[in-house]
Amino acid sequence: MTAAIDIAGATLRADDLSQLRALVEAGISTSLPRRVLLVADFRPSMLQGRSRAFRSVAAAEALTVLGWQVAEAGGSVGLMTLGTGAPVRVPLDAGAEGMRQVVSGFVRGHEAAAAHATAGCLDDVPLDRLLSDLDLSGDEIRAVVIASGFEFPGGGCAALLQALSAKHPVRLVHVTDAAEADETTGQGRALGLPVVTLDAGLLPEAMPSVLAEVFR
Repeated sequence: MTAAIDIAGATLRADDLSQLRALVEAGISTSLPRRVLLVADFRPSMLQGRSRAFRSVAAAEALTVLGWQVAEAGGSVGLMTLGTGAPVRVPLDAGAEGMRQVVSGFVRGHEAAAAHATAGCLDDVPLDRLLSDLDLSGDEIRAVVIASGFEFPGGGCAALLQALSAKHPVRLVHVTDAAEADETTGQGRALGLPVVTLDAGLLPEAMPSVLAEVFR
């Protein structure tokens, strides 16, 4: 699949992400951090998939599920998208309105990423270079969750993540494709932080049980 093809699983829609709220309204964990920054990798390597959806779409779905969990528990959620162009940033905000802003940010970031890919920008910027723009200097963020395939991490990625985790808990959601799992096994774990592996072919309804390990 390529981002230039209008096919199922290649596009993020605000209504679809908003509907994921229904998956987390019951059994909300009280152990979730109260202020969480979601970081979505929308680089060209994520704009592909061999099963249900692009890895970028699955990454946004997974982060949205986590975001709704935090919001429903009374916490605040923010967003940063990573891609070829400028990142989309959504400041931390609480409740359903805060999540609506995050959902809008996901859609805007993904549309921009797809436009860059359609225009021929198909080379990944190393992940460490993009994460260096992640500002955790304030005290408002309590945890960071990064969803990525962790391809082309850059030579300084592991050290950068370790430095970030010294300030705030950092959790990784390694988004893979079942068809290419053998090619990507260990990429997230090699970065030295807690990681949950998520198959892009997994239906959103099944994501909460997998993502329960993120903050356990």
